[in-house]
Amino acid sequence: MRVFKGETFAEAYNYALGSAIHNPNYVSSPRGMKIFEMTDAAIVVEDPTFCLYENDRRSSQFKYIAAELVWYFTGRNDADFITPYAKFWDQIKNKDGSVNSAYGNLIFTEELEDMNPQKLMNYLMQSLETSRNILILKDVLRYLQNKKSKVVLYTYDSLLFDFSKEDGKDTLKELQNILESGKKYPVKFKYSKDLCL
Repeated sequence: MRVFKGETFAEAYNYALGSAIHNPNYVSSPRGMKIFEMTDAAIVVEDPTFCLYENDRRSSQFKYIAAELVWYFTGRNDADFITPYAKFWDQIKNKDGSVNSAYGNLIFTEELEDMNPQKLMNYLMQSLETSRNILILKDVLRYLQNKKSKVVLYTYDSLLFDFSKEDGKDTLKELQNILESGKKYPVKFKYSKDLCL
C-alpha cells in the first residue's frame, strides 16, 4: 500500500497527486479524458484541523463545503439541496431525487430541525477536536507501548495516566511534548511525590 503522509491535507494531497501523475497504477480514458489512477493507497493527515487546501488552479470550495456540512448535519439526502453547489450530485441522484451516499441521512435518523449556524460550527469544532485528540492518543499509546506507565482513562478532552516512577520524569516530559504537538496545544502539568497533574 502507498501511504501519503503530511501534516496538513494540502501536503499529503500534494504527495498523492505527484505520485498519481508520475507513477499511476492505471491510465484510462473514459469519455475521452485521460485519467491517472492509483489503487491500494491512503492519505494520512497528521493534523486534521488543517484539512483544506489552496493553490493557483483550484482550492477548497468553501461555499460547497459549508453547504455539504449543513446537508450532512440536517440528515438530508435530497439532491435539490446540494446540486446548486456541485452539479455532480444531480448526475448520480436516484429517480426520486434522493442520493444514496448522503451519509448524514444514513447516520441521523431524524432531521435536526433546530439547526443553526452556531450549532453547526460547534458540531464541526467538536469533530475536528476529537479527530485531533484521537491522533494524539495514538501517539501517546505508541510511546507508552514498552513502558510501565499506562493510559487508564480517555475522555473528550483529557487523559488520565497511571504513571510508574520507574519510567522517570523524562517520560512525563515526552508525554507533554506529544500532547502539545509541537507547542500547538500547550499543556500544563506538575510532578509531585504522589500525584501528577
